[in-house]
Amino acid sequence: MNVCYNCFKEHNGGVCPFCGYSVSHDRGKYPLALPHGTILAGRYILGRVLGQGGFGITYVAKNYQTKEVVAVKEYFPETMATRINSNTVSSYTDERAESFKYGMECFLNESKTLAEFIGNPNIVRVYSYFEENSTAYFVMEYVTGRSLQTYLKNNGGKISVQTAKNILFPIMDALSDVHSKGIIHRDISPDNIYITSEGKVKLLDFGSARYSLGDKSRSLDVVLKHGYAPKEQYTRRGRQGPYTDIYALAATFYRSITGKVPPDSIERMDEDDLIYPSNLGVNITKKDEDAIIKALSVYPIDRFSSMLEFKNAMTENFINPSIPNYNQVQPNFQQNNGNFNQYNPNNQKINVRPNPPQQPNVQQINRQYDYQRAENERLDRDKLEKERLERERLEKERLEKERIERERKEQEEKRRLERERLEKERQEQIRLKQEKKEREKREKEEKARLERERREKEEKERKERERKEKEKKAREEKSRIERERREKEQQEKQRLKQEKKENEKREKEEQARVKREQNEKKRAEAKKDNNTSEKKNINSKVILIASIALIIVAVSVVGVVMFSVLSSNNDGEVSTDNFTYSINGDEITINEYIGAEKEVEIPSTINNLSVTEIGTNAFYQSDVTKVTIPEGVTYIKNWAFYGCKNLTEINIPNSVNKIGYYAFLSCDSLSQISIPSACSYDENSFDSGINISKR
Repeated sequence: MNVCYNCFKEHNGGVCPFCGYSVSHDRGKYPLALPHGTILAGRYILGRVLGQGGFGITYVAKNYQTKEVVAVKEYFPETMATRINSNTVSSYTDERAESFKYGMECFLNESKTLAEFIGNPNIVRVYSYFEENSTAYFVMEYVTGRSLQTYLKNNGGKISVQTAKNILFPIMDALSDVHSKGIIHRDISPDNIYITSEGKVKLLDFGSARYSLGDKSRSLDVVLKHGYAPKEQYTRRGRQGPYTDIYALAATFYRSITGKVPPDSIERMDEDDLIYPSNLGVNITKKDEDAIIKALSVYPIDRFSSMLEFKNAMTENFINPSIPNYNQVQPNFQQNNGNFNQYNPNNQKINVRPNPPQQPNVQQINRQYDYQRAENERLDRDKLEKERLERERLEKERLEKERIERERKEQEEKRRLERERLEKERQEQIRLKQEKKEREKREKEEKARLERERREKEEKERKERERKEKEKKAREEKSRIERERREKEQQEKQRLKQEKKENEKREKEEQARVKREQNEKKRAEAKKDNNTSEKKNINSKVILIASIALIIVAVSVVGVVMFSVLSSNNDGEVSTDNFTYSINGDEITINEYIGAEKEVEIPSTINNLSVTEIGTNAFYQSDVTKVTIPEGVTYIKNWAFYGCKNLTEINIPNSVNKIGYYAFLSCDSLSQISIPSACSYDENSFDSGINISKR
């Protein structure tokens, strides 16, 4: 008796009368799969191949201890491994051995991952896992039904929004549970969402799952499905998280309701040409459409932060009926290998009953003998024919194996060349994008430089106008002060001249009075003797000397007054020769330096008022080499020493507590400057080449 490697029932060989399966249907489709009937772990007998992906092969199998039909998944990365000695798996080269080993660790992690969710009705259950044939296996429940991809195909390519919710909301709940364990699926698509014959929805194929925290630095080949994979899955080092699955599930939503796969996320980075479902004629609410479009955002930061948040955005007025029963769905092997029930459409067991026995006679015995001899000859001929056919079959199988091996190698070579081509295209795209970014950066820098030069030119012109205006005002102020000084001198001269006239008049009057007194005395004492007249002469001399002394004192006082006036006027002119300034209350701001000296010492006071600020553009593009700022100055304003290219030394006192922006910009010769520790300044106050020290 033979065993059917699909339903594991015994039959006479050929096409299974119970399920319609035949070994010939799988012959050559999976040349690297284990042979039918292979026993693993001492209890699982392998049947047909359910499917083969990039990292493994899945078989239907039967546990002969429990008599339960299960699915067995084998770790077999086709890009880095092959079989040796029929069953044993080995990496192609020693260079790929480390990646193969790391992949096997991830494969076992998949089984452990699924085992953590054994109570979740929407995730396929895992019964056990083990290592054998230099690779790894795990055993999981075998479910029959159809994938969402097949379901969509059978329903005209798309379904309603409500039906999509009924199918995908349980998957969202399952993924929320998966994400809570720090795991991401990374391969969500209609192919991996399964609708069972009982109407349940299950999430399959965790072979691409990865722990989202603490990824190793090593990476396997990039795992992605175009249209469903977000941009972070296109690079080996792409940072992935729950938002990766959110994008893929949103793409599945989009495919289910529109019948179209979204554009590649990597292509949407340059130009996002995603068409909204409503523009494709889908009957969808704005709330649901906004949720799907947000989840399909190219950049992770623009998507939902969790699967629960995505579901909540679409749960308004949601009704959760049971999933329709799909009992009429054909078994999984029929989807992959054709409808085998055409050989036994009613799945009925064929029973052959022998004719009832009859009483033998001589003629019957002779006929039976002749029949037996002819039958023996026929059996001999059949045996020879079978041997010939067996030899031909073995030869055909050998040739077929050689052909399959050649085709496999050719396919591997094609895949290798395709991978190299895709890698070159990706590198070329990266290079072009990098060049584009650099070109845009240079253009921005050039625009910024031109804008900066334009502003500097405008600022320079404005400062030049202000300087000329200040010079004009300074000249006018100087002329006004000069006129006032001259008027004061003229008035003082007139006052002194008037005082001189009055003094001369008083002197003449005093002299006349003295003469009158003298004459009176002379007449009164005319009768006295000569001794008395001599005494009078002495008195007149004394009076004359006193008058002369009085005149000298008056002239001295007038000279001192004029000297004081002239000295005060001269002091005012010195204080404004090199600087223009403005008075704010009892404080002075130096507005502009207009002198020609190279070494400048700013006065601490002007007209008994303290200098407290160095004004805006005070030394703008001056040729000074050394500047000493007096104690008492607290603020050096914006642009104060801008463009002083010859400035090599500047002394800033401890009283300065603030320095404005661009104050010491373009001071090419200034390499070091010391400022008080409490002084604040803008990041653009100094050239980058100036060493700033605080004291």
